[in-house]
Amino acid sequence: MKVVSYSGGLSSIRVVSDEIAPIKGVHLPTLFAAVAARYHCDAAPTLEEAAKTGARFRNGRMEGTEGQINIGELGVFNDGVSVVTTNTADSDRVLGDVQNWLQHEFHFREPTTTPIRYCQSDLVVKFANAPDRLLAPFAQLVEFVQSETARPMAFSRFAFGAESSAGPISEFVVERRVGVPWSEELYFSKASISTRAHIRALEMFDSILEKAA
Repeated sequence: MKVVSYSGGLSSIRVVSDEIAPIKGVHLPTLFAAVAARYHCDAAPTLEEAAKTGARFRNGRMEGTEGQINIGELGVFNDGVSVVTTNTADSDRVLGDVQNWLQHEFHFREPTTTPIRYCQSDLVVKFANAPDRLLAPFAQLVEFVQSETARPMAFSRFAFGAESSAGPISEFVVERRVGVPWSEELYFSKASISTRAHIRALEMFDSILEKAA
């Protein structure tokens, strides 16, 4: 299995807003301007934009001990923070920096309720073994659908997930890359796990394909 592109890595933390809010409140225009400046974002959102979708800052960067981290989006909300980079490890680093900085500079408080953490990894990959191998047990069904549609059928999508009532949406998806000829065997995958674990899961998926009839 080969990773072709690291499309995105989301790390977020959700807290009880009343537990973390500064005792004396916060001046939002000052906060937004400071976030945009610290993380070199395009611009600070307006109060109207923040009221609708939360304070979202785009196209930023953070200098760290391991080099520059490019930030696709940084979201600051009354009940949490979210960060999107190319992988969850970098997003975790930015997220930790944002939390510490908000507490030190703007007197946000440590939550007393255990925060809810969520991550999502998006990758574009090529497998050593064709996912079409999974369809072997369904050959008769595939042939029937092909005859009814008069179109050739092949592997398109594989997914499983957790019940939504259990918390944030958690899923593992492998599907054909949109806009790319199927003959190129390029696949997009999304998983509600770290980028490191996601790569391991896809390697396991490829190993299963190798053993498929």
